[in-house]
Amino acid sequence: MKKAVVIIKIAVVALLLVTLVCLSLIYMSFYRNEESVEFTPKMDAAVRDKVYRAGYVGLMSESLVRPYFLGYSFGGERVGYLGSGAGELFTELTPDILSIFGPDSRFVASDESALDAALDGDFVYVRFRFELPRSVIYYMLCPEMILEEVGGEYVYDMFILLGRQTYAVMRDMRGNIYTCAPDNAFTINKNTFLPYTDREGGFAFTFVTESEADKALLSVGGKKADGFEILVPTDVTAQSAVVETGTLPRGEDADAALTILGLAPEKVTSHEDDDGVTYYDEGRTVRMNKNGTLHYSVLSPQYGIGISDIVGYALSGNNYTVTDCVGASLVLADQLGIFNGGAFDYAVTCAETDGADIVVGISYVYDGFTVVTDDMYALKIVVTDGKVTSLNCSYAKARVYAGSTTVTNSRWRARLAIVDSASPIGIGYIQKIKNSRLYLSLAVFDREGGGK
Repeated sequence: MKKAVVIIKIAVVALLLVTLVCLSLIYMSFYRNEESVEFTPKMDAAVRDKVYRAGYVGLMSESLVRPYFLGYSFGGERVGYLGSGAGELFTELTPDILSIFGPDSRFVASDESALDAALDGDFVYVRFRFELPRSVIYYMLCPEMILEEVGGEYVYDMFILLGRQTYAVMRDMRGNIYTCAPDNAFTINKNTFLPYTDREGGFAFTFVTESEADKALLSVGGKKADGFEILVPTDVTAQSAVVETGTLPRGEDADAALTILGLAPEKVTSHEDDDGVTYYDEGRTVRMNKNGTLHYSVLSPQYGIGISDIVGYALSGNNYTVTDCVGASLVLADQLGIFNGGAFDYAVTCAETDGADIVVGISYVYDGFTVVTDDMYALKIVVTDGKVTSLNCSYAKARVYAGSTTVTNSRWRARLAIVDSASPIGIGYIQKIKNSRLYLSLAVFDREGGGK
């Protein structure tokens, strides 16, 4: 895995450098041949403001945005997959659907009639772990396209329609609906899905909106759940693991972590108690708890960690995008040892902005299900004015063993969650850490709030 990442990073850096040289030569060529055109410092900055992304592109991977659920409906037959099964199928589909997210895809605002039409035909349905910007998904699927400008529409789930021309209907978690079609028409061969019938782990699924009994649940006190929540007719089972927590950096590693977070180990003031150690230095505070959590905070943005310090380049005006902050979070997770989680995989499960702050979260994943820690994420950062002003880590390591974990009566548990809800909710399955083991649980989350 690490060797592949190094190779990808070298290739992308080479591509970016070649792009920089070519653009520079083009600008200089204009300068020589057209007196009215100059290769100005502003032009140079415009080029370099893209090339800095080479600092984190090597950490980007399709695995970081693999979906939580993938199902298909073909000829009236429905088969769906949760967890790792959904991720494997998504990987196989990626080359075909990549252009749907790309810069040449037309995103047009639509309404629920587009969803109704989707249900009437053959489709692939993809549900991500949480809503993510289209740009983040695209760059993760195709890191070498990091220089392309891609829209920032959020995507929570999508129907890929398998007609004469393939297109998609996408939604975010606030009810916005888009139809999306690449300029270059393409089709997905339906025969691709025929072998999935016999793939282990598949089950026949329905949406809430397709059952009259479940529609009645939605009408109590307003719409309590989205009509496209997935109803699983069987028990849901996932692989479990032995989990070790409390694996904080110690000794020299602790000093290295402080340095990464902008504190000078030789200058910090520290206070130790029964639960851990708190470090103070120039408007910054780092708390390392014995339960395996690390918390970083600052008095004001001026004391924060500059994104430029993390990615190795100062972008003019601190106009970093959500994608840049995702890249910075990957760099920090790598430097702080979050990615040393043994058998854990990882996913970007939060990437959002309210205009003032950008929030990014990375979660542990096991057997394709998101693992929720006491702090919710493996790593979460808040970025204000180009500075990381808050960072929380939850250190854990997983070790494979032969056990499994099951949620029984899944369909009825989902219905009960809808009945008990007081506001619009989402329903899914997550793994929780309990007594050094992973246990599968039904999860209910706030759809409108955009947070877990």
